[in-house]
Amino acid sequence: MKTTFKLSFMMFVEWFIWGAWFVPLWLWLNKSGFSAGEIGWSYACTAIAAILSPILVGSVTDRFFSAQKVLAVLMFAGAVLMYFAAQQTTFAGFFPLLLAYSLTYMPTIALTNSIAFANVPDVERDFPRIRVMGTIGWIASGLACGFLPQMLGYNDISPTNIPLLITAASSALLGVFAFCLPDTPPKAPARWILK
Repeated sequence: MKTTFKLSFMMFVEWFIWGAWFVPLWLWLNKSGFSAGEIGWSYACTAIAAILSPILVGSVTDRFFSAQKVLAVLMFAGAVLMYFAAQQTTFAGFFPLLLAYSLTYMPTIALTNSIAFANVPDVERDFPRIRVMGTIGWIASGLACGFLPQMLGYNDISPTNIPLLITAASSALLGVFAFCLPDTPPKAPARWILK
């Protein structure tokens, strides 16, 4: 399989995952009886994780591990966390799982970019074409979780936990696919520097 295709598919699934749950989440939470504040805190999980993830994952990955292997581990962990989050009916059960899921997902945005940058022949020419597949993945997730079921005669799945289950399955898919990605070894030597 051609490297450009692998990287494009990686970007497609990466952004499909986020779009599948992030947009319709409020409908399910609202239908499940979560308060407006609880819904707001649920959406804050990604922001909290985006602040913490470079500290927790980025610096360690750059020194010690191949990026595609870290991507696989984070995607598998995220799949499990999102599956269990989709089963929750209370904020007390849902919020910690969504926060933990977000801590596994947010670092993967930088990881997928790092993998793509390290493995394209010409970054200026090739990366935009690869990255646009992420945008197409986000759009495809909206179609898969919104319009497509209705067009096929099914009920709207947006106010259910099905988008979260689609996210869990997509995360597992990218976790498996990550082992097919080109090797992206750590950039820095594996040593700690204390100053």
